[in-house]
Amino acid sequence: METPDGLPPSQAKSLQDFDAMCESLKLHMRASFHALVGDLNERAASGSGFPPVSCIMADDFTTFSAYPASEKFGIPVVNLWAIPACALMGLIHLPKLKEKGLTPLKDESYLTNGFLEAKIDWIPGMTNMRLRDMPTFVRTTNPDEFIFHFMMDAGARFDKASVTIIHTFEALEGDVLSALSLMFSRPVYAIGQFQLHIDQNLENKNSLKHMGCNLWKEDTECLKWLDSQKLESMLYINFGSLAFLTSQQLVEFARGIANIHSYGY
Repeated sequence: METPDGLPPSQAKSLQDFDAMCESLKLHMRASFHALVGDLNERAASGSGFPPVSCIMADDFTTFSAYPASEKFGIPVVNLWAIPACALMGLIHLPKLKEKGLTPLKDESYLTNGFLEAKIDWIPGMTNMRLRDMPTFVRTTNPDEFIFHFMMDAGARFDKASVTIIHTFEALEGDVLSALSLMFSRPVYAIGQFQLHIDQNLENKNSLKHMGCNLWKEDTECLKWLDSQKLESMLYINFGSLAFLTSQQLVEFARGIANIHSYGY
């Protein structure tokens, strides 16, 4: 029996294999999403008082399902990119990087022989860039790697949305946002930071008290211990939701932090 993402129960922790999860979603999500939108519209048409679907808010990397549904049902798509604008610009230019022979790498020696220091001075709105500053998918040595093409396809669909919103600040990435707006005819908006909007809404509307930034259950027990420590005595480091470290990697990470502290940074 498969889970909703198309993976078997044995891979319940599918986030540990990001490539497998993306590939499975691309294979299984479109049909399920179409069925969902169709069912919602049928309920609306039945006179049940249920509103029809009037807009699709699509996550950046799941538009492979949103755009076909948009065309089928005549519903506009608002594309939400939770990555920085510079990362999006990098994804859009993956085909150009490939065309110029900068990716995929010929072999693993190109990771350390200085090739990644190649200057990238032709991407609009982005200056003083090197190949190593581009999305890490360019560092593959496999021309057929699924995740590379998955990300390249996501970037290629950027201009299909009616509106694009990006989780960033105008003051932080103004040049890149301006370049994106000039490249495409559809509106591009910066709406970061999500948590600030949520906090503001929580102050004004009690009905939004259950609103949050993720679907995972938050563990707040550590905050009690943190509150019991001396002021400015703790260093908080976020590994991210998708980080899985071996014991050796964790030790190396800890040593790196210790070395930074010893130098007074």
